[in-house]
Amino acid sequence: NSVIAAEALGIGSCYIGDVIEQFEELRTLLDLKQYTIPACMLIYGYPKGKQPVKLTARCPEQSIFMTDCYEGPQLEQLSKAYQDHEEQRRNTNSLPYNNTGTLADYYYLKKHTSSFMKEMNRSTKVMFDWWCNH
Repeated sequence: NSVIAAEALGIGSCYIGDVIEQFEELRTLLDLKQYTIPACMLIYGYPKGKQPVKLTARCPEQSIFMTDCYEGPQLEQLSKAYQDHEEQRRNTNSLPYNNTGTLADYYYLKKHTSSFMKEMNRSTKVMFDWWCNH
């Protein structure tokens, strides 16, 4: 993996996630040809200095890490991981509906009702129209 190799050399990386929403600008900037659509971008560079590590809340390691073979999902273990993750969000007052909502509410609202998603849908339509009618 190039990110791991770069990190070993002291080079930082950042995945750029808004490539689809910026399709029109990137199409012009990169002079994209017919049937060329970027799906993601990865930027490399040397950090200015020691940056604080910002950890993202994740599922507990024991619920996703396996050794030697794939172990099918266990409902009890997945339920515990979900509850733990939801509790992390509740402890930071980051659940919707005045912190009374669920983790499912949080991700649904974040993804499907945001201005980001409206722009993603609009830009994706532009991409498909360009692909099909070019």
